[in-house]
Amino acid sequence: MNRKFYIFGVLAALCLLGTGRKSIKMMVWTVFVVLLMFLVSCSNETNESSVVHFVERSDVKMSELVSEYTVIPLETRDDNLILDASMLRVWNGRIYILDCFSSEKGIYVFSLNGSYVGKIGSFGNGPGEYIMPLTIAVDEVGNRITVKDVARNRLLHYDAETLQCVDEHDVSFLSDCMEYLDNGSLLWYVGSGWKDEGTPHYHILMTNRNSSIVSRHIPKKDFPKRSMYNVMTYFHQYDKELFFHHPFSNTVYHYDADADSIKVAYTLSCDNLVFPTEEYVMENNDGIINQLKEDGYIAYYDLLENSEHKLCYFGTDKERYIGAYDKERQQGFYTNVNKIEDDMGLIKFGRPKTVYNDSFVGLVYMENPEAIPSNSVLSPYLCGNDDGNPIVVLYKLK
Repeated sequence: MNRKFYIFGVLAALCLLGTGRKSIKMMVWTVFVVLLMFLVSCSNETNESSVVHFVERSDVKMSELVSEYTVIPLETRDDNLILDASMLRVWNGRIYILDCFSSEKGIYVFSLNGSYVGKIGSFGNGPGEYIMPLTIAVDEVGNRITVKDVARNRLLHYDAETLQCVDEHDVSFLSDCMEYLDNGSLLWYVGSGWKDEGTPHYHILMTNRNSSIVSRHIPKKDFPKRSMYNVMTYFHQYDKELFFHHPFSNTVYHYDADADSIKVAYTLSCDNLVFPTEEYVMENNDGIINQLKEDGYIAYYDLLENSEHKLCYFGTDKERYIGAYDKERQQGFYTNVNKIEDDMGLIKFGRPKTVYNDSFVGLVYMENPEAIPSNSVLSPYLCGNDDGNPIVVLYKLK
């Protein structure tokens, strides 16, 4: 808006510098036309980019959704069984998978051909150990993998090559997840469920490498009651730009690292599916997930992006959906994951976890191996039972 007034002021000043009534009249009309075109242009640009909408589609074939894919079966051993992969990162030729909810909590490392490399850290209360590893982040500046132990509110840094702990320190505030910026600083998300005297009442905190707070963004409203629903990854990156969303909100924000500022990037909308309002979430925070499902709202979503698409995976009560948005055409659709016709032998559309080399990366669990057709592209990698590790699938969309 300031830019518009600036242009108007400059053009108006030029009018006043004109000589003669005809000259002034002509320049006034010119200014009016130019300003009108500018405002219309800006308005159209804002409308086109501010809403990412998904129309509902049924009878979708896998070949209509996926253009190409790569399958990476993960080596299965007694000491590396992954039961519930909450986070996945692919970096520098390795796959890092966080399993924080099973009894064998840990970060498991595999090569890009699926062979097992090792485990980062171990369960315990000693040096280099963790009790509840809630989130991980890749520190490209320091060549480290950083783990947040939410039980002890502690950061542990592991060398990416040796997988050994090289540093650890306490954090003065409670938080959900974090992502590294290009300069090595950290951006943190603080959910409304965290209430602690040492935790600032802001959703976004930017800290230095020692976790000292440098700046705060977006004032936070606390839930009336403490909520434990603070375990999702709300950040996603594209082209070195960082985006995030609140757990139940359809508003997506962009963090400008150069200006250390935040603005709304766009909002999400879907045919026949509704995101809850902020008021609803605040009123029903105690048992919010069950309440959202009972009332038919979108209960959660993951959002990722590559050069061609935005990919949204979201769920309601018993249904799971995948939404694909073509950035060039500015068109998107969503469909029920379990109703996609598998004409490519991929069994099902794996829940997307991250982006690597402009491909979306998901996991497919072999929950019922005996039901998988012999002509499936995954059948050669089955262990013959459901005790094997999931299969990593890299895919691009049409």
